[in-house]
Amino acid sequence: MYLIRLNNCLMGVLSVIISAFIATREPDYLKLSLAVATVFMVFAGGNIVNDLFDIETDKVNKPSRPLIAMDFNLKHMFALVFVFLLSGIVISAFISRTAFAIALLSAVLLFLYSWSFKKLPFIGNFTISLLTAILFIFGAEAGGDYTKGIFPAIFSFFMNLGREITKDIEDVDGDEYAGMKTMPIIIGKTKSFFIAAVVFLILIIITFIPYFNNTYNKWYFFITFFGVDVVLIVLLTIFYIFDDIKTKRFVNNYIKYDMIVGLAAIMMGAS
Repeated sequence: MYLIRLNNCLMGVLSVIISAFIATREPDYLKLSLAVATVFMVFAGGNIVNDLFDIETDKVNKPSRPLIAMDFNLKHMFALVFVFLLSGIVISAFISRTAFAIALLSAVLLFLYSWSFKKLPFIGNFTISLLTAILFIFGAEAGGDYTKGIFPAIFSFFMNLGREITKDIEDVDGDEYAGMKTMPIIIGKTKSFFIAAVVFLILIIITFIPYFNNTYNKWYFFITFFGVDVVLIVLLTIFYIFDDIKTKRFVNNYIKYDMIVGLAAIMMGAS
């Protein structure tokens, strides 16, 4: 379970379910089940391959990771990645052609991200944020109307882009040791933080749009404002003031959970 990062897989599944119900209140439960299975498989494969390419970095940043702490056969792990990703792609074909195309693109991007893109400043951050955003288009497609997933995808993109940058700040020591060229290594932690802050500011501004154009209701506004926007400002303030890894990791974890609050607001607001 630790190897596939069950929490991440379940968050992906939850995102798909939410976006499917945003698209329609009466989804095709067979297609939704196939979508859940697809996301679980692709996420699991992506998490494992990410750890495989991250072994040297995690020896410094996260030595408790299973691939570091336990004696796994790396060839067997790559074979397991192939099985997970291929299974997810095949399952998606039974949903729709659009779903199949999204799953195939996501699997390819996940592998490229772990292999190469994550070592490139901003490109890696952009890729993983795009992958998370696509997830909501995929879930809405399983629900029958992919267009209903567009705003949740935009919300997710900016939330994850900001968090990816703050994660790079958290992991700067291990990334530098592994020879990676992340944004904080190239331009420094302070400048990187302000770029992340700008991304989150754009997100906060965007969250007001669906309410004022009458796309979502007042419940969306109240939950998003107090549960997402205010919380983000507090978390970023803590991140900026305290420079220890433990605090930065705490903030990054809660930014991830804050995204769930935002998705709940979207779901309630769309009803």
